[in-house]
Amino acid sequence: MAWTDIADFVLNDPFGKQSANKIKDNIIYVQETVLGNPADNSGNVVLATGTTTISGGVVTISGGKLHCTHADGLEVDNDAQIDGDLTVDGEIEGSRCVFCYGWEDAAIGAVDSYVGIGDFNPTNNFCYPAHRAGSVVGAGVQIWHHSGGTSYTITPRARVNTSNALSLSSLTISANGYYTRYGSQARNTVTFSAGDIVGFFIDVTSAGGNQSSGVAFVEVVFDT
Repeated sequence: MAWTDIADFVLNDPFGKQSANKIKDNIIYVQETVLGNPADNSGNVVLATGTTTISGGVVTISGGKLHCTHADGLEVDNDAQIDGDLTVDGEIEGSRCVFCYGWEDAAIGAVDSYVGIGDFNPTNNFCYPAHRAGSVVGAGVQIWHHSGGTSYTITPRARVNTSNALSLSSLTISANGYYTRYGSQARNTVTFSAGDIVGFFIDVTSAGGNQSSGVAFVEVVFDT
């Protein structure tokens, strides 16, 4: 059995004894095939051609399945709530990744430097190569200054190749202790391609300082 518009839908009353107004509040137009047992709504809903629009209402499928065989797939413009498990046979696009950096006992306030893994490299962007295209969406750093010296001011930055991708607030380190900066930005604000270098950079605006240790990260969202 198939219903092609709201009049047929109301006439068959598949959800039990409901008023026409209540059904209209939940379904604007049905241009698909509804299969299953109308008595308990336990069948499957198949979306194959055309467009089904639900505005301000709710579709509940109890015991059945929602099938979308349209070439364009199923689009959800707003948040989707899934109370049970989500099984995906294909790939989930837009995955996140965090690149981590760090150093121990280095004089970071002396000269501009890229942060590697366990050390600094003041001359080269020797960091992570991106294996697919994406966007820089976040970065953060915590510095433990633990060995005196003169005060200094730095601006931590996430970089793509040698270009700034996300600049954090500057900080002045003048005494022993912990110093933290972090920030975020929208996806596609700064993008990168596969093969680009994603790095973390310490930009010294007022040189000085002595020994410190720290950890840093750059968060990215891949396109695929």
